[in-house]
Amino acid sequence: MSYKFKYTERNVSRGSEFETRALLFMIAYGENKDRIQYAFIDCFNDLTGYDDKNNKLFDVQSKGVASLTPKKIGASLITLFENSLSDVEFSTFTLYLPVLKAEYVNDSSLMVFNSSNFGNRLNEVRSGLVGEYRRRNQESELSPEFDEKVNEFMDMVVFVYDHISKSDFIKRLSLFRKVDIKSVEFYEAIFDEVQQIQMAKKRINVEGREVSVIRDVLLFNKHIKVRDISVLIVNRIIGIDIFKRRSIPQGFLDQVRDLDPESVKDLILECNSNISKALFDKNAKREFWQFFEGALIAVNKEPTLSATDIFEQMKSNSKIVSKYMNGLSGIFLLALIKEGIEYEGA
Repeated sequence: MSYKFKYTERNVSRGSEFETRALLFMIAYGENKDRIQYAFIDCFNDLTGYDDKNNKLFDVQSKGVASLTPKKIGASLITLFENSLSDVEFSTFTLYLPVLKAEYVNDSSLMVFNSSNFGNRLNEVRSGLVGEYRRRNQESELSPEFDEKVNEFMDMVVFVYDHISKSDFIKRLSLFRKVDIKSVEFYEAIFDEVQQIQMAKKRINVEGREVSVIRDVLLFNKHIKVRDISVLIVNRIIGIDIFKRRSIPQGFLDQVRDLDPESVKDLILECNSNISKALFDKNAKREFWQFFEGALIAVNKEPTLSATDIFEQMKSNSKIVSKYMNGLSGIFLLALIKEGIEYEGA
């Protein structure tokens, strides 16, 4: 395969919040959310999810323009369509857009739908796409084979309405059962931080660059690791960067008091490793968030208790279901939570 990046966003601020909404929908609500390890920013398209294990791409175009008509919707599909014609194989094509006028679709209650929902307005959508293709490529005559490709593409593309609040995107990724454990403003601030990260990636110019292997796109550093967003959320909730700290939290000192320096280092590495496994193992992360939520509630409820005492209390109340947190790693995370909350309140 070969793919040349032709277009680069010139105005990084325009539509940036809408593109962040599209990004978070893709990794928090999208059908392939559990498969995506990376999100390419403004490379193949506004967003492209990448399943590194299976070398699959999930293409997303966002169009945060008010009062879209069927013809303009069709024109908005152009990058998705041209990608469907390229040498690169894309698994899905998605257009993320504001809620349309009810008269444009058959069923206005659907938040995710395919092109058939446009009913008798589908020809207008198709006309807008073909017209934009002609304009971009200066084509006056199009072959019957081209019409077939348009039809195939229209059968594949999925339309997603933007209908989720900034805070709910982050709440969804946190997997908390009690989503009000933090304020709406807290979650919105994390959304804004993700937006700033995304904007920084957009500023990296790759126009004219070419790749022959999908994984080579990672060399441009125009991607966000999905796991890094999870770490960001955990760090902001605790109030410290859990994987970057070098010192031992005060609440964990009793656990290492009788150990030599090398053993202490090994223990901290093991604790961090277990936290990482709990957070990123797709078969265990829900259990991690369950433990994390219970820990936050317990620390806030009885802040004077030690990390060890809270751990034992949680254990006796059957609040520990994570195999990675059942032991010193759980006490270590509790000590970090206590330290972060105390720092926040200082």
